Amino acid sequence: IANASLANQNFRDWLVDSLGQHPELCEKLVFEIEDSALIHHKEQAISFAKALIGMKCRVTIEHFGDNLASLAGLRAIQPHFVKISGKLTKDIHTDQDSQLFVSSLLSIARGLSISIIAELVENEAESVALTKLNVNFQQGFYFAKPKLWQF
Repeated sequence: IANASLANQNFRDWLVDSLGQHPELCEKLVFEIEDSALIHHKEQAISFAKALIGMKCRVTIEHFGDNLASLAGLRAIQPHFVKISGKLTKDIHTDQDSQLFVSSLLSIARGLSISIIAELVENEAESVALTKLNVNFQQGFYFAKPKLWQF
């Protein structure tokens, strides 16, 4: 969900209403909310995420770790997943500061029973380093380049 959409009350109401008319879809959907939304649109992001979770949708906080101020929002929402920011996963195999920082974020997320996904994993060395930190879910060019989905 883009920050502009999240800030739009009409959009939020429309989406919740639409999902309410099709509850069978909810368990199949995962909504991503950007880490920055927990700063710029905190109240809207929290209430919207809670509404989605209450409808049995799953929620992900994307780019987690870009903004430390989002930790309070993480605790309030307790999403199903967080995606560790690619800024932190890039060159993690050689960057001890990133390893320490990511390890701390992982500890917080795991303490809240939140699954972790690493973003922008671009090579085997990064993947191995993340695996050593027990990050089991990873995405990025190392695994596959994006492709257009064909119907």
